[in-house]
Amino acid sequence: MKEIGDNQIPNSKFNSNGFTLIEIISVLVIIGILSAVIIPRMTATDVYDVMSETQILKTHLRYAQFRAMSDTDSWGIEFSGNSYKLLKNESDAPTHLLSDEEIEYALEEAQAHAEDDIKRREEVEINIGADSMIRAAELVMEKKENEISHSFLNRIETAILDLKESLAEGESGLIKSRTDELKKLLGKL
Repeated sequence: MKEIGDNQIPNSKFNSNGFTLIEIISVLVIIGILSAVIIPRMTATDVYDVMSETQILKTHLRYAQFRAMSDTDSWGIEFSGNSYKLLKNESDAPTHLLSDEEIEYALEEAQAHAEDDIKRREEVEINIGADSMIRAAELVMEKKENEISHSFLNRIETAILDLKESLAEGESGLIKSRTDELKKLLGKL
């Protein structure tokens, strides 16, 4: 017998080893409601449709930009409501911009030159980093000219000239190593 306050209650009525039928039914109802609300949202394709349309629009914008830069004709895109159209010389452009063969050829060309494009991008990034490092070193030399010893200034100037020479030669490995050398020198300040 358990005592609750002044009353004595037999143990058989308060079994703490399981759940009541009401608790189980309540949990099942809550799970059912959540399932009815969440599962349809998880399988909705609206998000994928929007992403797909966004990619198509970006492709059309890039195409119009490419054509405008490489053509003597005027190219653009006109937006109205929920739609847009490609314009050539301020009138509708042909909807069949490229044939299937032209598209296939362009894809093959892009894939064939993908590695070259990646390599060229890396080279450009290395060159930009070198130019930035040169500019930073020149600014440091201007601002701290009186605070730095002449021998250290000469080392920085030599490193800058070596890096400029490497940029003129176009050897990415040499540019990168000389950029790192100049960066180490500036780090000592």
